[in-house]
Amino acid sequence: MAQGDPALSLALSPLLQPLRFATRAGIERLTGLEALVARVVEQARAYATESSAQRLDRLAQSVRGFDEASEADRRTAMASLVRELGALLPIPQEISALAQPMSGGSARLPSMSQEASAPMLSLSHLLASCPFIENELSSLLFRVDCRR
Repeated sequence: MAQGDPALSLALSPLLQPLRFATRAGIERLTGLEALVARVVEQARAYATESSAQRLDRLAQSVRGFDEASEADRRTAMASLVRELGALLPIPQEISALAQPMSGGSARLPSMSQEASAPMLSLSHLLASCPFIENELSSLLFRVDCRR
């Protein structure tokens, strides 16, 4: 994950939301990505250094023809887009998975099982393992109860 220039990262951040959408709904549901990338890249050029300007060129190039492309070409373009973007700013893990071209099937991330997405510790377990937090919470709850 790249650290990048904060101003350039902020200028490129509008690209993250459509990529999050692609992780959930699938790449085939994205439309207008080429135009969005072109617009965002043009605005980001004001913050680019010489080396990042070359990356911005590759970023814009990576999605040329995206909307008209086949699903396989879209996956390849998406992987390239995420890799280039990742060289310019930190990419959330859910989005970085799009940098790996997927073989066959839907171009979206698999859903987590309910068990895997559930919290690992219950609140009572956490409080029992942290007496300080339990004491502070008890004290706070007592004060709130006394004010009623």
